[in-house]
Amino acid sequence: MAEAPPPIPLKPAGFGWRSLAFLADCLPLCFVAQYLADRTAGVEALAGRTALEAWVNKAWQAYLKVAQTGNADPFLKVLEVPPEAVGDWFVHAGIVSMLTFTLGLGLQEIFFEGRTLGKAIVNLRVIDVRTGEPPTFAGCILRSAWKAMFLWFPSPIIGILSLVNFHLPLFRRDNRAIHDLTTFTQVVDGRASR
Repeated sequence: MAEAPPPIPLKPAGFGWRSLAFLADCLPLCFVAQYLADRTAGVEALAGRTALEAWVNKAWQAYLKVAQTGNADPFLKVLEVPPEAVGDWFVHAGIVSMLTFTLGLGLQEIFFEGRTLGKAIVNLRVIDVRTGEPPTFAGCILRSAWKAMFLWFPSPIIGILSLVNFHLPLFRRDNRAIHDLTTFTQVVDGRASR
């Protein structure tokens, strides 16, 4: 008896649609992360946020003076010395954002069988390339953790990796990024995969 032929590969999602879906996922999660960071911040982190807001206001006022006088020196001096306490806010907000994105994206993919809000809008879904089914719990969480790290982890090496990750689907026939390759997943066109 002859073996069944291998399944026809599903149509990979296009780069533009993937990017649009990710943007649609990120915007609501950014608001949620900001809200949670504000509510969970300690005294040091709140002091850092206040210092950051004062520094941004001071830089804006210096910039307006540049527009009036044409002298950029005061503006550049403000930019040279950000407040020291800002680091506490950035660390806190970064950790909260990474957790929010990991759980927010991962849980959506788990409960909506490979879809997130953004993927549902543009009719995409994530599949496990080995089975053709929605990814496993671990696959969804790990995939989302990769994406959260690429967005929120402050490191030059991670910054370079995130640029590679963003552009990698342009150079692969299956349009898979690093977070797809490491979790054996693929984003496919939802219309063609029914």
